[in-house]
Amino acid sequence: MIRDDLTGLLNRQALRIALKQDKEKIMLLLNIDNFDAINTTAGYSNADIFLQHISHFLKSKLTARARLYYLGVDEFACLLSDLDLQNAKDYALLLQHELNNYEFTVEGFHIKSSAGIGIAKGSKNLLENAHIALREARLKGINSTYIFRTDSYFSTMQSKIKEFMPLLREAIAKRYIIPYFQPIVNNKTKKVEKYESLARIVDGDENIYQPFNFIPIAELTGMLPEITRIMIDKTFKKFQNSDFGFSINISEYDLRDDYLLEYMHKMLDKYSIDPSQVSLEVLEGVSALGVATSIAKLQDLRRLGFSISIDDFGTENSNFERVHQLNVEYIKIDGKFIKDIDTNEKSYNISKTIAEFAHAINAKVIAEFVHSKAVFEKVLELEIEYSQGYHFYKPDAKLVNEV
Repeated sequence: MIRDDLTGLLNRQALRIALKQDKEKIMLLLNIDNFDAINTTAGYSNADIFLQHISHFLKSKLTARARLYYLGVDEFACLLSDLDLQNAKDYALLLQHELNNYEFTVEGFHIKSSAGIGIAKGSKNLLENAHIALREARLKGINSTYIFRTDSYFSTMQSKIKEFMPLLREAIAKRYIIPYFQPIVNNKTKKVEKYESLARIVDGDENIYQPFNFIPIAELTGMLPEITRIMIDKTFKKFQNSDFGFSINISEYDLRDDYLLEYMHKMLDKYSIDPSQVSLEVLEGVSALGVATSIAKLQDLRRLGFSISIDDFGTENSNFERVHQLNVEYIKIDGKFIKDIDTNEKSYNISKTIAEFAHAINAKVIAEFVHSKAVFEKVLELEIEYSQGYHFYKPDAKLVNEV
């Protein structure tokens, strides 16, 4: 079977056969925007009718040099011959324009369509490269196009994944994930009051890998919760006989996996840790996106006794209402605003606004990247309660005040 029953178009199997021919081709990979929303609002049967209409519509717009394939769900591939990349992009833009003007009504539901398009050229790895281009197009927003490049973000990440995955798997299996601790200083007393636990990989040869080497890969491959578990276990063990507070980074991936509440209960019992010692740092995107289940899980953890800290505040779509809803204890101002607060008026004003907002909701403020005396003096001027950065201490596997 090389044709899809629903749309009548050539299917994924037919595309595989076509791609086995060792000839250079250009592929347009189309992904219908917001198809999940169409399924939800119009229903699956109406969404199927929509796909049938879109298939016929796209086929009617193709030239003799193009062949259309339906790959399933909301994805179509178009193979082109005798075109260069620029002409292929022009062709993709024309298709997008036609789709934007295509409207469809079924059983009272009015549906407008648009699509993201990834473009790739070659004789090998064509579908893979077109998918990478499509992901790049998605970074630009809906109804966007992108031509595959070997130096694009996702191409580079794919190369890094292939290179780094064996080490990451070994690091998790052998628990080479090591917490490094960076002190957080009380600005009034100038004393260390708490620590942030930061992940490093230290392999069998004592090579040290920074988070930027492996955290993005762990996110893309679904391995980040495994790293978080190891970090929680090892950090709790380190502080089991200490009264110092400490923070651990929690990601959206950890909240989605729905293991945290049970695992935290287990670790609290295992190491006799008081939850009031622990601050869970979440990126502001978790609160800004307002995913109901994630918010609810954070609220459950807070009821257990943990404090909530919003990390890197000011870098994404800051949602003040969601932050207030979480009743956070700490807000961390992102280091990119703090590092030049002494010389950049815009950074100073942004930091001032964030600090004033935090104080208005009774949250304390932590300034990251306090790397000089001049920066620290500006932090004090804004009445920020805590500082973290190289002006005081670098992250280290040992604690300043060994616990």
